[in-house]
Amino acid sequence: MSFCQRFVGGRYSRNLVCAAIACIQSIPLIIACHQSNALGAQVFYADFESNTLPAELNGPGGSIQGTQGFSAVAGGVFGSSFWRYDSTSMLPTTLSLTGLAPHSTVDVGFLWAGIDSLDNEGFVLTLDGTQIFSGRWGLSVTPWFSTYSPAPGVFLGSGNFGFTQGGYENNDVAYDFAKEPSFKGIPHSSSTLTLTWTLTGGGNGWEGGSNESMALDRIEITTNAAVPEPQSALLLGLGVGAIAMSHWFNHRRGRVGIPYMS
Repeated sequence: MSFCQRFVGGRYSRNLVCAAIACIQSIPLIIACHQSNALGAQVFYADFESNTLPAELNGPGGSIQGTQGFSAVAGGVFGSSFWRYDSTSMLPTTLSLTGLAPHSTVDVGFLWAGIDSLDNEGFVLTLDGTQIFSGRWGLSVTPWFSTYSPAPGVFLGSGNFGFTQGGYENNDVAYDFAKEPSFKGIPHSSSTLTLTWTLTGGGNGWEGGSNESMALDRIEITTNAAVPEPQSALLLGLGVGAIAMSHWFNHRRGRVGIPYMS
């Protein structure tokens, strides 16, 4: 005789109670699935080490270049190549994705380098036209400053990492925006995605060239599937269990008769 049959005396409410027990026993699996889906699916990644610009990335103001001293930052996270924007014009850099599978949120990550004499300049990042970030840096003054206050782990370091003209134009900064909390779990369900980096000019305007530039590396987009929250699964299991137990106790007291179901 099974546990369910022994539990209900082998007769009434067997199917109902067994269903409740099965529901409760499935809660760990539901939670595990939720945790697995929370990791998401990587739908785009580019580290430029192959010296090839992905078709999804449109960056008319830049090119793939060697990382120079950035290759030694934070244990070499930048690798040997990144995408450097050094145009004297302020042109947007756009990542366009299509054919995305159903999802409810996205995670955005990338390395960013601010190079040389940024004069209260930086970038705005938009997702499908909605701004998700804005920051400016002043690297041509001592001490240098930024309007962005990074979360732990985002700021990788500052110093002279290359591309230096001389004089005050010798300070660079590096950030890992994959660790920025606001870039995790951004609501998004469309089958298409457009991510745009737009430069912001400072007091002297954007100069570009050997005077100032920026770089991107390890761009990553991850989609996260919509799955039930573990709390919801727990409440569902407990609710069904409570109903089954109520029927069982009422039956044992002779107040409710539920016919046997084979």
